[in-house]
Amino acid sequence: MELVNPSTALARVLVDELIRGGVRDAVVSPGSRSASLALAFADAAETGRLRLHVQIDERSAAYLALGLAKATGLPVPVTCTSGTAAANFHPAVLEASHTDTPLILLTADRPNELRGTGANQTTNQVNLFGDAVRFFGEVGVPESEVGQVRYWRSLIARALSVAATGPVHLNLAFREPLLPDDDPSWIESLAGRAGDLPWTTVLNSGVGIARDLEDLGVTPEMKGVVFIGHAQGGFASEAIVEFTSKLGWPIVAENPLSFDDAVAHASLFLSAPSICTTLRADVAIVIGQLGLSRSILSYVAAVPMLIVAEQRTSWSDPNRRANIVIDTLPDVAGDFHSAKAGLQWTSDWIRESLRAAEIISANTSEWSEASLAREFSDFLPLGSTFFIGSSRPVRDLEAFATPRGDIEVFGNRGLAGIDGSISTAVGIALSRHEQTYALVGDLTFLHDSNGLLCDPSIPLTLVVVDNNGGGIFNTLPQRGVEKFELVFGTPHDLNLSKIVAAFGHAFFEVTNLDEFKEALRRPGEGLRVIVARMPDRESNATQIAQILQQILTFEGVPHRK
Repeated sequence: MELVNPSTALARVLVDELIRGGVRDAVVSPGSRSASLALAFADAAETGRLRLHVQIDERSAAYLALGLAKATGLPVPVTCTSGTAAANFHPAVLEASHTDTPLILLTADRPNELRGTGANQTTNQVNLFGDAVRFFGEVGVPESEVGQVRYWRSLIARALSVAATGPVHLNLAFREPLLPDDDPSWIESLAGRAGDLPWTTVLNSGVGIARDLEDLGVTPEMKGVVFIGHAQGGFASEAIVEFTSKLGWPIVAENPLSFDDAVAHASLFLSAPSICTTLRADVAIVIGQLGLSRSILSYVAAVPMLIVAEQRTSWSDPNRRANIVIDTLPDVAGDFHSAKAGLQWTSDWIRESLRAAEIISANTSEWSEASLAREFSDFLPLGSTFFIGSSRPVRDLEAFATPRGDIEVFGNRGLAGIDGSISTAVGIALSRHEQTYALVGDLTFLHDSNGLLCDPSIPLTLVVVDNNGGGIFNTLPQRGVEKFELVFGTPHDLNLSKIVAAFGHAFFEVTNLDEFKEALRRPGEGLRVIVARMPDRESNATQIAQILQQILTFEGVPHRK
C-alpha cells in the first residue's frame, strides 16, 4: 500500500470510520497542524455524511460538542491544532468525564522529533487530560506502511466503543504535507468494510439483547475455528467448554492442558502454508489473548470473518482485523455440530494433528526441551495446578503437549515478561493445599532467584530448563547473526543447583529423560527444584526446525490440498 499523502490518508480514514461508527456532527476549530482533519470533515459535510460546526474559540468549540453529545447521545468529535488550543478543551473534558458524555477529542500535534526542541506550538500533549478521559491513544505519525489503514480504523472503532462511557482522546501527530495532493488515485487503498459498516462492530451485553451466532452473521454452513488464548477473555473454562461443545468446531488452545478437545500441535502444522490453505476457515472466534506463535496469528489474520469474545478492557486483535467484538459467548442457534461442512471440517483438523503427532513422537524420544515438555505435561497429577514460564517453555507446552482438560494453568502472559516468575509460582502454591508445579527457563530462574527466599515447606515442584542462556533466540531470526552469543545467547555458565542449595531447598539435577521421570515421581513434600540440564541451545533449535520441515514435507512428500 502506497499512501502518497499519509497525513491526508489518516484524516480521511479517521473521518470515514467515525461516520461509519455513528458520528453525525463534528466540531472544528481552525488551525494549521489540524488542516488535514478540518478538510476531511469539510469534505464529508459537503457530501451530506455529517453536519460540520466551526467555532474559532477552542474552549467554546469543546462545549459546543459537549452540548451536541448530551442532546443526541451520540459521540461528537471536536478537532483543534496543537499547543494551547488543545489545553482549552480541558474544562469541557472535565464536564464530560463527570457526566459520562461521549466526547471525542482529536488534538493535532507536531511529530516526535519536534518535541522538546522549542519548535513553535509544540508541547507534551500525551495524556494531556489525565484520568478525565476513559481512553487515550497516541496515534503516531502516519506513514506509508502495510497495516496502517486497518490500525487506524480499528483504533477509531475502539475509541467509539469506549466513548459510550465518557470522553476519549486521540493525539494525532501530523508531518507535512498537511494539504491534499492533486492525485486522488491512491484513495482506493483506504477502503473500509463493505456496506459502509464499521471496521469493528462492538456488541455489549449491557443492552440486554440476547445474540446468537446467526445474529452475528454466522451460519452452520460456514467453516469455523475457535482459538483460546491467555486469560480466556475473562470467561470460565467451563463456560468455554459448554460453548465449544455445542458449536462442534475445532478448537485451538494456547494452553492445551485445560481443554481436552483442543487440536494438538496446531502451532506447528499451521506453519505450513499448504496446510493453512487446506484448513482455510470462513470465520474464527478468538477468546482471550493470542500471541505465542506467529503461525496462529498469521492464520487468524487471513480468516475473512473474525469475532473476538472478550470481557476485559483490551481486545485480542493484534492484526487489527476483528469484524465483531462481543463480551458474552453467543448462543449456538441451529445444529452447527451436525452441519454438512462440520463433521468433515473437524476431521481435517484432526488428521493434521495426528500427522504432526506422529512426526513429533519420532523426533522426541531422546532428551530435549520438547520431550521434557511432553513428559512433564503428561505427568501432572489429575486436577493439579501448573505455572508455566514465558519465553520458550510456554511455547513448548503449546506445541508439544497432549491436550487434557483437568489442569489449572497459570502464567504471566499479560506482558509475557520473565521477571518475578518464581515469586508468582510461590504465591500460587501458597493458596493450594496440594503440590503445585511450575516450569521455567534458566534466565527466568536467575531473574527471580530471590523468589526462593521463602518457607521450604511451600508445596511447589519447580522444573528449570537449563540450556545456559536465552534459548528462544536460537529459534528466532536473530539466530546466527554476528555477536549472537554476546547479546542474545547470553550464556551464564552458572551451577543452578548450587544456587538452590544456597537458599536451603531440595534439588535434583537431571540430564536425561529417565532421570527426569524419576525425579518427578520421587516422593517428597515442600519446595523442591529439578534442574534439567540440556545438551545445548543450538541442538534444540535444530530439532524444532527439523520437526517443522518434516511436517511441511510429511514423509518426504510435499503436503497438497
